[in-house]
Amino acid sequence: MAFSAEDIVPDSPTNNFCTLNPLNLKSNQTLIESNLRFQTFTTNDSDGATSTVAMPNSGKYYIEVVPHDTLDANSRCIIGVTADPSKNTISQNYVGLGSDSYSWTARTGVDYGFKSEGTFFLVNGDSPTYTANAIYQIFYDSDNLKIWMGKNNNWYSSSGLISGTPNFSTDQTMQVSADRHQKGMFFIIQIASEVGQVKRVTINFGQDPTFAGSKSPTTTYTDANGIGAFYYQPPTGALALCTANLPDFTPTVAGDVPQDYFKAVIWGGNNTSQNITDVGFQPDLVWWKGRGPTQYYNNVTDSVRGVTKQIFTNASIAEETNSTRITGWLSNGFSVGNKNDINTSGQNYVAWCWKAGGAPSGGFTGTEAMVDGSQTTCSALATSAGASITPTAMSVNTDAGFSIVRYSGNSTGGASIPTGLSSDVDFFIYKAINDGTYAWNSWHRSLSDDYYIQLNTTTGENNDAFVWDKSGMSNNVIKHGTWVTGANVTGKDYIIYAWHSVEGYSKFGSYTGNGSADGSFVYTGFRPAFVMFKRTNASKRLGIKDIARYSYNALQHTLYAEDYITEYSGNLHDVDFLSNGFKIRNSDGIFNATNGTYIFMAFAEQPFKYSNAR
Repeated sequence: MAFSAEDIVPDSPTNNFCTLNPLNLKSNQTLIESNLRFQTFTTNDSDGATSTVAMPNSGKYYIEVVPHDTLDANSRCIIGVTADPSKNTISQNYVGLGSDSYSWTARTGVDYGFKSEGTFFLVNGDSPTYTANAIYQIFYDSDNLKIWMGKNNNWYSSSGLISGTPNFSTDQTMQVSADRHQKGMFFIIQIASEVGQVKRVTINFGQDPTFAGSKSPTTTYTDANGIGAFYYQPPTGALALCTANLPDFTPTVAGDVPQDYFKAVIWGGNNTSQNITDVGFQPDLVWWKGRGPTQYYNNVTDSVRGVTKQIFTNASIAEETNSTRITGWLSNGFSVGNKNDINTSGQNYVAWCWKAGGAPSGGFTGTEAMVDGSQTTCSALATSAGASITPTAMSVNTDAGFSIVRYSGNSTGGASIPTGLSSDVDFFIYKAINDGTYAWNSWHRSLSDDYYIQLNTTTGENNDAFVWDKSGMSNNVIKHGTWVTGANVTGKDYIIYAWHSVEGYSKFGSYTGNGSADGSFVYTGFRPAFVMFKRTNASKRLGIKDIARYSYNALQHTLYAEDYITEYSGNLHDVDFLSNGFKIRNSDGIFNATNGTYIFMAFAEQPFKYSNAR
């Protein structure tokens, strides 16, 4: 069988172009032509197709789109950018995308216009009309949060058609909100059609300027890096969305990979002592759990409080001191003693290990702060951040976006605590260490305003009182709310483990469940090594999955942050870890209840740029 030129795409072992995502479709929609052509057979309501790659946090990216069919009375076409690919439904009475989206929208006989965060403009005005087989263009500027849209190389600003050569530093079609961009922006296309009619759209991410043979360009154009082939000349500085143009793992230390900052390891007990050396670095935080057959608590030890100190995520009890659990730090892991919850014969264990900024050579004895291996003072970090509380000890890794902070309460509402990080915190877990009456009142950026979760309970998000102030989680500080009893009592000592997302390494986000074994696909930008899930609009357990306990898809083994029970290992908890995220393959309420809202924390095994699916 002979191949046409358009059947050969320029993917290679060192570079793969973005396509449309086959994991985010309904059954009456298909992708063909190497997942570059979207077809729909539906009426009224329709889901769209999103890109397999989100735009990175920096750079400029360009695509071209061709809708092939005439729109009938009940059809519509939407081309744009969305921050939430799990919420891409359109309906007969709702033309356009949601508040997280930016699009050009056409509905036959009604309007043609742009839609920005739920607001139409240029409706029935100077905006591009719908034409079958025209080439529509999108240019996304991640550096300045601007979107440009064009048709047949005519570009539009927010005021209408631009005459002459456009200035791509001003007069954008739409401006993206920073909070939307932070979620990750995906290209999206949508078509709705009458029953029995097929509507098709083909997209070129830089691999096929013929649009599956429907166009015959006489000249093609590469991106700013000389990659790809486009029908029109991309705007200055624009890149094709492909793995070669994705950023490397963010830390600037040469040769570093995600496993230098996070690692999950497993071992079997021996009743005496042993060295756990598979970590590969000296950890600052070790969270371990007995997998079974006996039930054991979730234990947490860190370099700030000291190797003999443990707290427990499934209980409110105060810190314990025990020298037979973790007995010492190693350059490539840690040593364990003969305590039953860490080293009993016949028992299996897992530890999740993170690298912060290290500890002073003599340990934390005053108000020292370690930042990326160098010693400074907590007061210096508090002053730099404008924080009102000076911690008593800090260990900070700015490359990996992780810090450990110990502080003493002062019973002041609205008090702020420095994280020492270079970006605002996305997630932290917290505990009063010298009092057993206080829960783990923890916080995630995707929670509702001023809500929190309790790591040691199954309850959903909680706003019984303002424990944390979401609006104050800026300038690299954590801010208390007005209810000081929840997290800031004089005479109480507290520990915080705080993270922010780091491209190619960590992600803290949210998704919506659909109650199906064909559940949500969630983009992380890397192949996960660890994901913790929490439903926020109902009471459910905090499920944890990692590749150390189960290394191939579908991942079945689940442990629980808020419970001491043994590991679940059945197929009712199936989740796939993919090259660029994870896909829910179950309908269990811990992961995927219908209309369930979920938050997650994820850490990488490999950045998407270099990863394969499991």
